[in-house]
Amino acid sequence: MAVRRIEVKNFKSFRDLKLDLRDFNVLIGANASGKSNFVDIFKFLKDISVHGLDNAISMRGVEYVRNMKRGNDKELSVGIVLDTSEIMFLTDGSSIKMRDINYSFTLEFGAGKKGYRVASERVELKAEYHRGDKMEGEAEIKVIRDDGRVDVDMTKKGDMPFEEDDLKPPFPTISENTLIIRSPIFIAPIL
Repeated sequence: MAVRRIEVKNFKSFRDLKLDLRDFNVLIGANASGKSNFVDIFKFLKDISVHGLDNAISMRGVEYVRNMKRGNDKELSVGIVLDTSEIMFLTDGSSIKMRDINYSFTLEFGAGKKGYRVASERVELKAEYHRGDKMEGEAEIKVIRDDGRVDVDMTKKGDMPFEEDDLKPPFPTISENTLIIRSPIFIAPIL
């Protein structure tokens, strides 16, 4: 799995960064131009993945992730596009190929019990269903969280071994400091 695109707003020294990545990337720049802060984006995402959002922020402090020059009212947004074309999930001799995963979230500061909350979050992915060498169907799945409410939307063509209702979480809301991808409710039958 490779990160193909990264987008951040108000992360450390970055006001608005959009960057396409390739298999091999080199960072070159003068001192204090943001090279270390760029690497810190990936450290922050890794900390979220390993320790969860609350711990990722509390380990380094809110000041670690925020662009302090922008003031308290600015939201922090992080988005990544993952190339997962090589990942296959086998079910009963058939396979589901996940590709083009887009993930983003926005943190709002000065809100919530811990001084921040997840204002929005979005997971979009495309999946192909194969029986043997033949593609039987494809789906575009969107899991969207807005102010704590989680909605699922699926558009499919052809045959798929699951329906949109199979992907919906058992509860319509999620805690303000929990990301969908770290939540036990985000369990798709294909994963």
